[in-house]
Amino acid sequence: MTYQYEEPVYTTKFKDYEQSTLELLQKLNLKEHLKGQKKIIIKPNLVSCAPPPVTTDVGLVEALCRYCLEHSDARVIVAEGPAGCDAVESFEKLRFFERLKPLGIDLVDLDSEEEIVKLQNRNLPLFKEVLLPKIITDGFLISAAVLKDHTFCTTTLSIKNLIGILPAKHYKGWWRFRKSKAHRHNIHQAAADVATYRPINLAIIDGAIGLKKGHLFGGRPCSPPKNILVGSYDPLAADIEGAKILGHNFLKVKHLRCYFNNIKQNKAKVTAQP
Repeated sequence: MTYQYEEPVYTTKFKDYEQSTLELLQKLNLKEHLKGQKKIIIKPNLVSCAPPPVTTDVGLVEALCRYCLEHSDARVIVAEGPAGCDAVESFEKLRFFERLKPLGIDLVDLDSEEEIVKLQNRNLPLFKEVLLPKIITDGFLISAAVLKDHTFCTTTLSIKNLIGILPAKHYKGWWRFRKSKAHRHNIHQAAADVATYRPINLAIIDGAIGLKKGHLFGGRPCSPPKNILVGSYDPLAADIEGAKILGHNFLKVKHLRCYFNNIKQNKAKVTAQP
């Protein structure tokens, strides 16, 4: 099983978020991709209120926002629906309100969005239909993930990050995690299917530190830190490289194999219903 990258993967050595993010985005020539965009959505990984490297550093997200504001006239949104806490709590404790509101950035709690859209794709293995907040279904989506291992999924990078866009009121209830219904049958295929329904336009992985042996409080910050940022317009390529940096063969990362099968078998046709 091989995967030929659809887009190149770029990396830059981490010095600080302002300088290193700019270097990476220049390599990606992001300003050309932002031309004509009306809405840019940045989805960090704020699975809990724990500080980085459990969560995406606000410094990376601020640098992304500043670049998008400088190179486009689009509305820039930072959107999250954490599995382990309330989004407003994460935004507050991790300084997203403090750092981003002065820039005019909209911070959106996806779990509080009232307008929900049903998407259908009968070809997908698990989620024949999915409910998503309408606000997330269009625009240029940047998955601003963290370089870290995952207790159940081996890694959680740009693709797995999209589990957070599932609205809690429809996907909680099996156990205490707010997106627990996505874990109920096959979290690997669930992650792949969600990322097929809502394609990632740009994958950015925050590897300034990195996290091993888990994705929450039990994880261990990489020592020495990985000191790297990763970016690609091909999220699978970015995640394969991220898995390698963490010491994993992507063939053993089940949700990446599921996503590979989704796109290989051309199962990305989606229909939407209000």
